[in-house]
Amino acid sequence: MTRWRLLTIALALAVVAPASLIGANRAFGAPPKDFAVANGHFYSQANGDDKSPYGFTVSDNGGDLFYSEFQRYGGVSVLGYPISRRFLLDGFPSQAFQKGILQWRKAENRAVFVNVFDKLSEAGYDDWLRTVRLVPNRTIPEEAKNVPFDQIVAARQAVLNDNPQIRAAYFAAKDPILQYGLPTSKVEDLGVAYVVRLQRAVIQLWKTDQPWARAGQVTIANGGDVFKEAGLIETGPATPHAAPGYENEGPAPVLRAPAAPPRPSQPAERTGATNPPASSTPTANAVASNKPVRQIDPRKRTQPAYLQEVPNADFMVIKLHQRTACENAWMGHGFFEVQDKNGKPLDKVTIVAQSGETIVRHISGTKSPGKVEAYFYRGNWTAWVEKDENGNPVTSDRAVNMDTMIFAVTPEEQAERYCNGVEAITTGHYSYDVTFRKTK
Repeated sequence: MTRWRLLTIALALAVVAPASLIGANRAFGAPPKDFAVANGHFYSQANGDDKSPYGFTVSDNGGDLFYSEFQRYGGVSVLGYPISRRFLLDGFPSQAFQKGILQWRKAENRAVFVNVFDKLSEAGYDDWLRTVRLVPNRTIPEEAKNVPFDQIVAARQAVLNDNPQIRAAYFAAKDPILQYGLPTSKVEDLGVAYVVRLQRAVIQLWKTDQPWARAGQVTIANGGDVFKEAGLIETGPATPHAAPGYENEGPAPVLRAPAAPPRPSQPAERTGATNPPASSTPTANAVASNKPVRQIDPRKRTQPAYLQEVPNADFMVIKLHQRTACENAWMGHGFFEVQDKNGKPLDKVTIVAQSGETIVRHISGTKSPGKVEAYFYRGNWTAWVEKDENGNPVTSDRAVNMDTMIFAVTPEEQAERYCNGVEAITTGHYSYDVTFRKTK
C-alpha cells in the first residue's frame, strides 16, 4: 500500500471517528415500548404518561441481580411492569413493580418480595387504605414464634374459605404465598365489595358495577402501585428516565404528586430512603401573609424542574430556578441556600440531594452563611431538607426533576445555551438554584 494511500485512510479516520463516537449508542425516532439493554431490559409501559417514551430499567448492574430475579419469579405476568428505579428500603436495594416490590439480599444472593401492605400499616396508612383504597385493617395477629410455619399457612389460608371466589383467585397464582403472601385479615364486607387483605396484595370481589370492574368480578390490587401512590418512594427513584440510546427523544412524562394521606399523629419508625407522608393540612386561620412569595421558574421541556409542595412543611421552597447560560458558566451544580423564618442565613441544616440510587447529604453554611453547593453529576435530581440546625428530622417541600441531561432540539433551545456568543451550557451541565426557608 502506498504512503499516499495510508495517509488518505488516516485522514479519513481522523474525520470520521469523532462523529461515530459522538453518535455511538444513540438512536433517533420513537423507541419501542420495551427493549433489551445491557444486563437487563427497559420498560416504558408504566411511566404514568402514554405520550412519553421514558420508563424504567430493570438490570443486574452492580451485582444486584434484579433482572435475573425478575425473570426467575415470572417477569411481567407476576410482578407487572417496573414503576421505579432502584431505591433503599430498610437499608436494602429495592425496586418497585406494579404488583410488588423486590428487595435484593446480598447475603442470600437473591431478591425477596416485600410485604408491601405490612409496610404501609407500619407507616401508619391503615385509615387511608380503608377509606381511600377499600383495604381492611390487619385483624389477624402475629403468631407465636414457636408455631410451625405450615400451621400458620393452614390457619391463615383457611379464612379464604368464607368466599369461594376470592379463594379461587388467590390459589389461581402459581405460588400464591410467594406472589401474594398470607392473609392478614378475614374476608370483610365493605359495602361495595368483599375484600381480603394479604401481605403483598388485596383481593376484591365487587358487589356492584364499577368503572374498572363488573358486579361479581374479582380484582387484585397492585401492591407496588399503592405503595408508590402513598408517596413512600422518593421522587428521584419514582421518576422515569429517558430510554437508553434514545436520550434525545421526549417529552419527559408529566407526573402527578403522590396522593399521600396526612402523616399519622404517631407514625411508626421507618428506615431507608423512603418519602415521608405529607403533614396535615394547614388550619383555616393560618396567616398567609407571613409566607414569602415563591419564585418558581415556569416549567417547560428545557426547564423541567418543579415544586412538590408539602402542606404545612417545616421548610418551604421559596426559590427554584434553572441557571441561564450567563449564570451557569459550564457548571452542573445545585446551589442551595437555607434561611430562617425571617429570611436570614441558617447554617447546619442537612439537605439531601438524590438522583436514582445516589444520595448525598450537604450541610448549609459550608460555602458561605446559609449556603452550600452540590455537584449534580449527570442525572435527574431531587432535593429537600432532612434535618434542621439542631439535627431534628423535619418535613420539607421538594425541588423535583432538576435534570442535567437536557438535549437542545430546536434552534431556540440551542440558542439558550449561549452567553454573548459563547456556549456555556451543554447536556450534562445544567445548574439550579434552590432556596429553602424555615416556616416555624
